[in-house]
Amino acid sequence: MSDSDSQEVNPASLLTRNREWVSQRNQQQHPKILWIGCSDSRVAESIVTMSPPGVIFTQRNIANQFMVGDMNANAVLEYAVARNSENAKPKGLGIDHVVIVGHSGCGGVQAAMDEAEKTRDIDCFKGHAETSNLARWIGPLVELVKQHPEAEGDLDQMVDINVEEQMKNVRAALEKIGGFAKDVQVHGWVYDLESGLLRDLDQPEPEPRTVWE
Repeated sequence: MSDSDSQEVNPASLLTRNREWVSQRNQQQHPKILWIGCSDSRVAESIVTMSPPGVIFTQRNIANQFMVGDMNANAVLEYAVARNSENAKPKGLGIDHVVIVGHSGCGGVQAAMDEAEKTRDIDCFKGHAETSNLARWIGPLVELVKQHPEAEGDLDQMVDINVEEQMKNVRAALEKIGGFAKDVQVHGWVYDLESGLLRDLDQPEPEPRTVWE
């Protein structure tokens, strides 16, 4: 989308696009993936993976966090992985893969790094937490930054660390669900805004390809 196109986006134009999209929609959903990503508008899971509606079940929030005490996130996870057997209550989607997706230049991670620097000598993140929902949300991420001084000033490294931390949280939640949930695979990806590529943290970087003429 060009800059001129983005300037034309408003509620009326979105409704118009909806009418154009209706003929192409998929009314059924049979997702195989639960995507836990950032709310950043540049990282739309269906677009960056060229996936049609109904393929990816989604949970997005600032800095792609999965907090063990977050009822919303846990409900999404539970519904996503639950099997559709006769006795299952509630019935779910039977998803086998959960992907935590961070991205380069993440504003949420950068905000946590900035706050951690300002509150380096404070035991816990209380500053704005009493008045700001946003501050409360990134509070655990601020503490995570403080636990990793080796990543000080390195946003890319901290983005990776955050994804790895959320993978641990998801695995802990799956363990708590128990049963079939223990077999669900958890993956960590990072989307590069500049190149448009997704990077799997569990896979080595591919070697540069040489073009032989």
